[in-house]
Amino acid sequence: MNNEHVTMEECIALFGGSRKFKLKCSKLKFEGRIAIKEIYWREFGISNVTNNEIPTWIVHGFIAQGKGVDIIWAKAAKSTTKKKAHRDDAKGGGRLTTMKK
Repeated sequence: MNNEHVTMEECIALFGGSRKFKLKCSKLKFEGRIAIKEIYWREFGISNVTNNEIPTWIVHGFIAQGKGVDIIWAKAAKSTTKKKAHRDDAKGGGRLTTMKK
């Protein structure tokens, strides 16, 4: 889970060691919750976090941004979408199928 700007320890400190990042985590401060919801809204166009779960790339970006790292959110979202599409294709979930009449 470590990347160039964020360590696992920082994620644990923010979310209490959970493998899933939940917006309703009791360790997440109110200000952090509001900031993450704002990022989520900018990226997905909705304010309700799906399944109360925050994608890892948003958490990493939020932490890095708090350290003063400039985050280009549109680029991060585009990169994540490409990775997910590639992963779905590899699993066979992204294939087009045709139906015979």
